This record gives sequence, structure tokens and C-alpha cells, in this order.
Amino acid sequence: MDTIGIEEFVSNFYAAPNPTKDIITINMDILQAGDVGIFLIDLSGRELMEIHNAFEDAGTFTKTFSLKGLPLGIYYLKISHSGNVRMEKVIKN
Repeated sequence: MDTIGIEEFVSNFYAAPNPTKDIITINMDILQAGDVGIFLIDLSGRELMEIHNAFEDAGTFTKTFSLKGLPLGIYYLKISHSGNVRMEKVIKN
């Protein structure tokens, strides 16, 4: 893992609404072009869903996805860029 940290690559991250019943939208600013991965992870660390995994240019990034079919509970969004990772809690209620 790079010691610079993901804050050098991604800023202004938020997922809304959170808590959510089903549909959630991720917004963030990508500060440097690179491979961006977003995955939904359960509490045991198991990857449930690949939300996005592609090269992105610098700029505003928005992605909407559904949690339909998943049980109520706590999940994590794993956001990766250039070998750096950030985890954000998402609650489905």
C-alpha cells in the first residue's frame, strides 16, 4: 500500500441516502486519473458486489446502485485508487 493515502487521489466522498432502503448514490471527486474500484463488503469482509472497477479520469464521479435483495444490516463500501483503500459504512434499513 502506498503511504501517500487515498486522500491524495479521492476527496469529497459521500454515499446518500445513508441509511437507505434500496437505492444509494456515491459521489466523489477523483483528484488524479487512475484505476478506481468500488465494492460492497459485508461485515465478515466478503465481497458481495462489484459496483465499479475501471480507469477514471480526474473529475467528479457519480454512481447509483441498488441494494435490492440484500438483507437489512450494515455493509461497507471499499473504495480503492492506486493501491490505496478507504472503507465507508452503509446501512440498509
